[in-house]
Amino acid sequence: MRMAIRAILTVGLMWGFFLVIGMAFTTILIFYDPSYAVFGYLLPMIISLVFLGIQFLLGPILLDISLSWTYGMNWNTPEQLPPYLADFVLKKQRELGISVNRVAIIYDLNPNAFTYGYFRKNARLVLTQGIFEYLDEEEQKAVVAHELGHIANLDFVWTTLAYAVPTLFYGIYVISKEVLNNLETTTSNDGDEDKTNNDKKEKGNSVVAIIAVLIFIVMVTAYLMYVISLFLALFASRSREYLADDFSAKHTKDPSALANALVKIAYGMFIVESKRKSFREKQKNKDVTVEFSSTEIEYFQKGARTAMIRAFNPLGIFDMKMARKMALNAISGNALASINEDELTEEQLSPETIAKAAAWDLYNPWGTFMELQSTHPLPAKRLKRLNGHAKKMGQDPPYPEIDSMKPPEILWDEFFVDLFFGYGLEWLVLFLPTILMSLLFYLVDWGLIHLTFNQMFLILGVVVIMLGLAWWYRKTVRYPKLTREHPKVRLVEALTDMTKNGYYEASPIRGKPICVEGKLIGRGIAGYIFSEDLMIKDETGVAIVDYQALLPLWNWYFAWRRIPEILGQDAIIWGWYYRTPYPVIKIWRMWVPSRDRYFKNWWAGVNTIFAILLVLVGLALVTIGFLPF
Repeated sequence: MRMAIRAILTVGLMWGFFLVIGMAFTTILIFYDPSYAVFGYLLPMIISLVFLGIQFLLGPILLDISLSWTYGMNWNTPEQLPPYLADFVLKKQRELGISVNRVAIIYDLNPNAFTYGYFRKNARLVLTQGIFEYLDEEEQKAVVAHELGHIANLDFVWTTLAYAVPTLFYGIYVISKEVLNNLETTTSNDGDEDKTNNDKKEKGNSVVAIIAVLIFIVMVTAYLMYVISLFLALFASRSREYLADDFSAKHTKDPSALANALVKIAYGMFIVESKRKSFREKQKNKDVTVEFSSTEIEYFQKGARTAMIRAFNPLGIFDMKMARKMALNAISGNALASINEDELTEEQLSPETIAKAAAWDLYNPWGTFMELQSTHPLPAKRLKRLNGHAKKMGQDPPYPEIDSMKPPEILWDEFFVDLFFGYGLEWLVLFLPTILMSLLFYLVDWGLIHLTFNQMFLILGVVVIMLGLAWWYRKTVRYPKLTREHPKVRLVEALTDMTKNGYYEASPIRGKPICVEGKLIGRGIAGYIFSEDLMIKDETGVAIVDYQALLPLWNWYFAWRRIPEILGQDAIIWGWYYRTPYPVIKIWRMWVPSRDRYFKNWWAGVNTIFAILLVLVGLALVTIGFLPF
């Protein structure tokens, strides 16, 4: 109930702010010129609201068409689902007064599910084949219950209401900016017509000036609310996800099932081959309990194409836009086709291992920073909430270790350092020298300070030298020293490392030296022919391999010509390990023995050269500062 109230209050607060600012803006415009209020603001806002309504009504139809074309979905009725799922869906429809008119299956290895539609009586349920591939029957029910929760909770409507507000605030910002420009133009033209003996016009101009100030306040407030409302809409979306989780736990009476499904979907912990072997065995013995289509049978026999589902995040079981950021891709046994089950250790499959990997989500500030930009909560937070549901039902919590697993340090100091050197320093290098030199010239010209031309160059040179040294430090943070003698590391060891100064400290900016050996199993953006990134699998998991050439054209050439040659081949990669929070290895050197060739990344060297150039430019400016003029 508390989560529902939080979501409702958030959306209500957003619309309340919009109405207050809109009414204030309307009042100001009516006072100045009613035509501005009607044609400049009210009419565009009404048109925007009508457009949003049309978008809501046409959205599901357009999604039906685009999803069918993009994903080649196979539409079914709920009765055509496997019997255990069909019974569950039909039962919940009768209990809750909802209606799932159509069910679609996307033949895709990545497990995900989402719903869309209008209201409770007109909804679509979409499941990927990965749901059937990797999840057992109870986990499938839990995921479907989560999606039924979105339907029962009217999340189609709530999502539309939440995401409409930022658009409307931006509309107020644009309109107020345009009105302000028109006011300035009108005032300047009036001033040119008559500069003397016109007290009435002066009073009118003073009123216009007050109105201009008020509109400026509205403009700034609207823009600030546009930014704030974007985050509030994401916050409301995350609240709805918690509510859908609550719904699933309540209606399946098995929070552990959804928790296990989330671990598999968000953390990539599943074994593919065992399920396929089971299917083949059933098919051989004529003991297949579910009627599969010929396309589905081909899927199980040969495997499906892999592609990342990157849309419809607000209604999915997991934010797949963030999947490459959230998925800890196999801290235990996902895609362990090359290992016999007897070789799997208790450590790899234990809940403690999951808790270690989830600790990054909970305690590294970058996890929280990235969650703010996501439609879904961090998986670890959802698991903690499901632990609570299990306790309330008198059940053992599925992953209690998550509550007790603590990292050696929280890393706020590293976070702020990374934030500055990762984002702020680039802007300083681009703009600080120009701004500083302009400021010094103006201050000297206005007589506020007394500096010679040499002294100004001397100050500028010292600043540029400092920027060069800061860039050097940034390079050492992003690309620490690495040699080919670096010991090999298994991915599970990097993902679960919580030692001080270890892989736990990796971030989107802070790299950790790593060497891994495995097979290149696919592209970073699966199926996209111009994706220059790769996916590597070792015996414990998978990770993205980031290849980045100096020129974009070479990235495309590498993706088009080189990747097809090396896919499916074994490789050794030396590079830097990052968490964003999904694991990424940026290539320094990649050796593919079967092709007898190295692939190299030069960005670390380029950063070194750039730092040296900045220092040299700074020294040159300092030298000029000492020259006599």
